[in-house]
Amino acid sequence: MKQWFAKDGKSTTSISISREWSSAGWTNVVKTISQIKDEKLGTCEKTDWICVNGAVIYIKADNFYYKSCPLMIGDGQCNKNVTNKGGRRWRCELCDQSVDECDHRYILSLQIEDHTGLTWLTAFQESGEELMGMSAKDLHFMKFEKQDDDGLLKFLRQVMFTNIYSS
Repeated sequence: MKQWFAKDGKSTTSISISREWSSAGWTNVVKTISQIKDEKLGTCEKTDWICVNGAVIYIKADNFYYKSCPLMIGDGQCNKNVTNKGGRRWRCELCDQSVDECDHRYILSLQIEDHTGLTWLTAFQESGEELMGMSAKDLHFMKFEKQDDDGLLKFLRQVMFTNIYSS
C-alpha cells in the first residue's frame, strides 16, 4: 500500500461509491477503518452512515452479481432475486411471475484499506457500476459467455487500488 501511494496513489483522484442519503440525517463525518471497528459501526440493525477514504485492494471474482427481476412494481423496478426455471425462463417469487430475460445487478464483495487498517464492504448496483465502470451484465458476459477469466482478472486488477470515498 505504501509503495502504491508513493508511486501513484497520492495523485489518484477519489471516486464516491455511494450516493445514499438518510432522512435520519447524515453527518458526513469521515472515519478511519480503525475508528469504524473500534466504535462497532455497521454492526447493529440501525444503519450507520459512515464516510471513509480508502483504496480497493481486493475484489472477489466470484458471485459479484445476482440475477434480478426486471418487472416494475409501482414506481420502481422489482430487482428481487430470480430463479432459473429452465432454459431462458426466470421466476420472481415476489412478483409471482416468470420472465424471459433477467437483469444482472452488482453485489460486489471488496476489501478496502486506509492508513489504519482494512475491512470488507459490499457495493451494490449503482456503487458497483460507478466503481467498475462497467455493467454487471457486461462483466457476466466476460466471465461466463466469453469465458475470459484472464480478461476478468486483468480488469479487476485495474480497478484495484482505486481510491474511493465511501459513504
